[in-house]
Amino acid sequence: MDTLGNVLGWYPSDTTSANTKLEYSLLIYNPAATEVQKVEEDGGSILVFPNPSKNSQTIQVNLDKSEQVTVVLFDIQGKYLGQIFSGLCDAGRTDIPSNISMLANGIYVYRVQTKSFAQTIKFNKM
Repeated sequence: MDTLGNVLGWYPSDTTSANTKLEYSLLIYNPAATEVQKVEEDGGSILVFPNPSKNSQTIQVNLDKSEQVTVVLFDIQGKYLGQIFSGLCDAGRTDIPSNISMLANGIYVYRVQTKSFAQTIKFNKM
């Protein structure tokens, strides 16, 4: 935790590379923020709601074109917890349900990846 009360953690930046070098990015989470998380990038955007949540969430993927999408889950320390979704999504909006009832309370990270972009978004399980 930093001096502002933000929780700091590391998560893998690239889980698909055959490269033996593992890259990590720093995730900064403010536990006081309880809002819908949205991340935008060229090629698409992702939205997670509700956040925080107890049992289930929706991962909304908005794509500029039809693409193969993979969603994986990590804990805040970067430990891979499993694949949530893998499939072809049409251009536009796709809602992907995620059952988080079995997770312990804490901070987690979804990684959404296509050929066009890769994005991470955090959420709070309560």
